[in-house]
Amino acid sequence: ILLATRWFLENNPFSEFVVADRQWAASSNAFSGKVYLDDDSFLSIPRLIPHLLQLTEKEATMLVMGYLMSTPLDVTVSGIDICDICKPCSKCLDDQSLRDVCAQFNLALGPCLHYISTCQIYGAEVIEQCVAEALSESQRIVDYFGSRWTPTWPLGMGWVLGSEVTRFIARNAGVLKSRGAADVQIGRYWLAGLEDVHWVDMSDGRFHDFPRRHSMFTRGCSNDSILVHRIRHDSLQSYNSHACTLDCPTEIDGEVEPS
Repeated sequence: ILLATRWFLENNPFSEFVVADRQWAASSNAFSGKVYLDDDSFLSIPRLIPHLLQLTEKEATMLVMGYLMSTPLDVTVSGIDICDICKPCSKCLDDQSLRDVCAQFNLALGPCLHYISTCQIYGAEVIEQCVAEALSESQRIVDYFGSRWTPTWPLGMGWVLGSEVTRFIARNAGVLKSRGAADVQIGRYWLAGLEDVHWVDMSDGRFHDFPRRHSMFTRGCSNDSILVHRIRHDSLQSYNSHACTLDCPTEIDGEVEPS
């Protein structure tokens, strides 16, 4: 992301990357900046444009638009409660073997079960060893970034950056931290010291995953849907080329997993 941003500006020094068609660009103070999309994301330009037109000139140049998050680098400070992730809660509260494992690492039951569950998902043979390695890696990340929580960052499904934000990243591409996921990096530390960033959160149903069970950020599609992530090949069959919309389901079997 860093190198691509720098390359684009170096090779297009007098051009604007306009997120619109020519007619709109010619009739307005066109938004200039950069759009990033995951390769399985669908973006409706006609639905995006009205949101960009609402911005002042300064807001547009300093824009970071996306599904905004703020997450812990260290799960132990996240405040995860055992009763939020274990149903019924008593099953885990009364599990002495779980308590024994957690006691080894001086962990509260919530964060401890999070680590154990992750280790099980990845097929760890020795849970205690896996948890120890996860804790060590977590501390390494905390040491690298210098904090236990991230500043605001846009989820990697897609984001829109204003021209000044884009130029800031491009100018400093050689010295910004580059170890870690690009989406978290953008908010986490690339922009943490930049004044007057205009954050626009689209997590209210405008940016979301395709409506499919067990997808954490899923929503039913609606007229508010601008960016739809986790599109499969078969999902593109519902693309309406005349309206430039994706006619995807409003719900799944009467229920959509909450974001």
